[in-house]
Order: sequence, then C-alpha cells, then structure tokens
Amino acid sequence: MVKLIQLIRQYWNVILFVLLELICFRLIVKSNSMQGSDLINSSNALAGFFYEKQNDVVTYFQLRTVNKELLAENARLHNELSGFQYFDTLQNVSAKVPLVVYDTVKARKDSALAVNDSTQSAKPTIVQELRPFGNPKIVGYASYTYIAARVINNSVVNDRNNYITINRGAADGIRKDMAVVSSEGIVGRVADVSNHYATIISVLSSRNISTQIAGGNIGVTSWSNNSPDFVMMSQVDIRTKVRKGDTAYTTSYSVYPENVPVGTVVAIDTYKVNNSLNLKLRLSNNFRNLKYVYVVKDNLGTERKDLEKAAAAKEKAAMDAVHKK
Repeated sequence: MVKLIQLIRQYWNVILFVLLELICFRLIVKSNSMQGSDLINSSNALAGFFYEKQNDVVTYFQLRTVNKELLAENARLHNELSGFQYFDTLQNVSAKVPLVVYDTVKARKDSALAVNDSTQSAKPTIVQELRPFGNPKIVGYASYTYIAARVINNSVVNDRNNYITINRGAADGIRKDMAVVSSEGIVGRVADVSNHYATIISVLSSRNISTQIAGGNIGVTSWSNNSPDFVMMSQVDIRTKVRKGDTAYTTSYSVYPENVPVGTVVAIDTYKVNNSLNLKLRLSNNFRNLKYVYVVKDNLGTERKDLEKAAAAKEKAAMDAVHKK
C-alpha cells in the first residue's frame, strides 16, 4: 500500500493531466455536437481498426482448422458427385438376320432412263429389324470413394521417379495402387503403405497414363524427365482436331476416374511417318506447391482386376501350349 501511494505521488502530475484531459473531452462531447460527433467517429474508426487486426490474427491461427473443414467438405462433395456419375442406361435388343430386298419401284423412280421393268436393274436394300425388349436398365460401371490427405513430403527434382508422402495409411483405408488426385487434376498412384502413412509415385515418373483429348481421341502421356511442369502426350491420331489450350483428361482405361484433368496443350508436333501427333501438356497441378490430395478408392476395381488377370492368365496358358507343340 505504501508503495502504491509513493507511485501515485511520484506520477501525480501525469495522472492529474490525464484526468483533466478526459474531463475536457467529456465536456466537449456533451456541449458541442459537431466536435463530439467527430470524436465519436474517430474513436469508432480506431476501435474498428484494432478489431480488424485482432480478427486477422485469430483467423490466421485458425487456418489449419478451416483447411481441414474445407478438405472434408470437398471429399464429401466428391463422394456425392461420384454417386451420380459412371452409369449407363441399357436395354436388351433382339435382331433378325439381315435380309436383302430388291426394290424395283424405287429403282424405277430413281432412273430417268428407265423404259420398262425388263431393262431396269433393281437396287438392293438391306433390311434389319431391331426390337428392344425388357425394361431399360441403369448399370453402374464404376464407383469411387475419396479420402482426403495432407502432403507431408514431396519430391520434384529426381530424374526418373518422384515420390510424395501423405499422412494417411492402411488404418484409413489406403491401399497400394489407388489413384491420387487433387482439386486441380491427377497426382499419381499409391506405391507403398504403412499403418499411418503412404507414399505416392507422382505423375513425374516413368509410368504412362492413358489420356484422351478433343472428342475422346486417346493417347499415352508420360513425363519427359525435364521440367516438373510439362508432360508429353503421344500416339494421338493425326486426324484429331486439337488446338493449343485444349485440355487432356484421364480415360476409364487407367486406375484414375474418368475425365480428371491432366494438362493443357501448349505445343503440337506432327509425325507423318506413323500418322500421329505428339502434344506437349502443361500439367494442371503445380507439384512444387502441393498441399492436399484425395486418394481415390475404386469400389469395383478389385472385381475388374481379378477378371482381367484371369483373362490374361488364360491367354498366357494358351500361348504356352502352342509353343510346347
């Protein structure tokens, strides 16, 4: 208490000055409406400035939480959208054997030189009757689930294969060879999995990707081991009407979902020897600044792979039997 009294006595002049200033401001506000309005507006502006800065600081420290919420929301929307895609409406059809009918009446009308039926040659018309039967069926040919993950390590400098590490693993449903995409386009496929982590071999690798462009024309995309911003799409039909700025997408022939962006065309080279085009694509993803990705689980993929492996095994067995003879 003694120290407090000594402190007040030491700074009494300053304290008295501040009190008198506050009283003066109070009197000005009460007795002069113009000056009082200016002071109130100034104080409100100052308070608003500090509130804004406080809000910016709080928002900055909440960015991680906001990112997680947005990532979860995007994954939910991807999953809902996947439920409305990858379906075909089919109906069974029966067909009779094609018949050849000679329409002499039509042939006589078409010919201005016809004199009589004996000199007129009849034109054949192929008739084939198709009869749909049964109710149309909605058949799903793919089903995907998207799992959000954060990139915790990323490589873009290796000459041949570059890898990405994410903070999701087998405990989260991640399995080897699952496709990985982002909000911008394709990223790669899962290479190895531990309980809580997974490594992804990115598009910047030696693996080829089935790609389509300009009305579904298919080619093969691969990384040229140079810049992490570009890939090359080859084996494109020379008749394809492609222009700079067109976007290339994934096909259903690969592990990726169909129509995921790969990149945009920046250069076109024509090879007349094999009647094909080589397209230089700027990747949709910036691999130098990759933060979040989605691991894509193909719910029908295991059934499809098992069937294709069985067909390949039968073909190999048949070829081996031929060679033995």
